[in-house]
Amino acid sequence: MPYTLYRWDDPGAPAPLNGQSNANTLINVLDACLVTGYGAKAPAGWSKPFTAANQAAFRQGAGSNGFYLHLDASPLWHDKVRGYESMTAIDAGTNPFPTVAQRSDLVAARSSSSDGSGRPWLVAADARRFFLWMNYQGTLAQGLASTTYQPAFFFGDLESPNTGDAFNTLISGGISNGNSTFLGYASHGASNAEFMPRNFAGTGGAVAVMKTTHVPFQSTSLIGAVANAPAFPDPVTGSLLLSPIEVFDTSGCVSRGVLPGIWAPGHNLPGSPGDVLTGVNGPLAGKRLMLLDVAAASSRARIALEIP
Repeated sequence: MPYTLYRWDDPGAPAPLNGQSNANTLINVLDACLVTGYGAKAPAGWSKPFTAANQAAFRQGAGSNGFYLHLDASPLWHDKVRGYESMTAIDAGTNPFPTVAQRSDLVAARSSSSDGSGRPWLVAADARRFFLWMNYQGTLAQGLASTTYQPAFFFGDLESPNTGDAFNTLISGGISNGNSTFLGYASHGASNAEFMPRNFAGTGGAVAVMKTTHVPFQSTSLIGAVANAPAFPDPVTGSLLLSPIEVFDTSGCVSRGVLPGIWAPGHNLPGSPGDVLTGVNGPLAGKRLMLLDVAAASSRARIALEIP
C-alpha cells in the first residue's frame, strides 16, 4: 500500500493540532497533506472544492468513489465530520453518511484542551483514502509515545472483494468530545461511529458497519491487545503476526473489504508505539510497518501501519 506519510515534525509541515475553536488546525493539516503538499512532500491527490469560515469539504482523488468529507472546525477539541456522496456547496450535500439522525456528533479529535497547546499528528494518505492519528493529550516532545488518548480517524475506500461496490467508502471517527475512537476496536456488531454510504447492494442510505480481525484468541474488542496470544516476536517465525481488519455490513454479515495498509497484530500490545518493523514473509515481506496506539490508556489498542 503506497501511502505517503506526513508528520507534524516534517520540514515545512503545517502547525500542530490544538483544541481551540475556529483555529482550523485540522483543516490546515488535511489541506497540506491531501491537496497542496508542503516542503518536499507532494500532496496525496485530493481536492478541496468548497470552503467557508471554519469549514472545508475535501474530495477523494483519482481512482476513488469521488465522495466528499465535510469538516466543521467551530467546536472546541474536535472537528465535526460527515461524508457525502456528492456536494454542490459547503452546506449542500446529498446522501450523507452518517445521517444526522444516525449520528449528529461524529468527530475527528484535535486536543484534550481548549487552548493552543500543540498536539502531534500523523497522516498516511493516497488519492483514495487517508488515515489520521493524533496524540490527543501528548506534547510535541512525546511524539508517538503512549499517552492517555490517541484517537484515530479514517476516511476513504476499502480494498474490496466486490469490484463493483461503488459505495465501499468508510468513515470511522469518534463521538462526543472525540476521545472515544473506534478505529482500534473490532466491534463485533454495528458500530456507532463507523458508517458507509449504502449497503453492499448499493441500495438505501447510510449504514452502520462492523469490523473484525482474523486473529485467534481475540476475546476482547481491542485490536492488537490479545490476551493469551503468542509472545512477540512469534516463537515460531520470529516475526510480528498480523491480520487484516475487515469491514462488514451488519445486515447479512457481508464483507465490504479491508482497511488498506492497516493491520491487526496477533499479540498483546507488541513492541512500543513508533517502532518500525520490516515484514519477513508473505505479502508483507520487505514492507515497513509502524506500530501505533489508537485508543485510551485504560483500553489500549495497537495497530501496524504500512509506511514508505
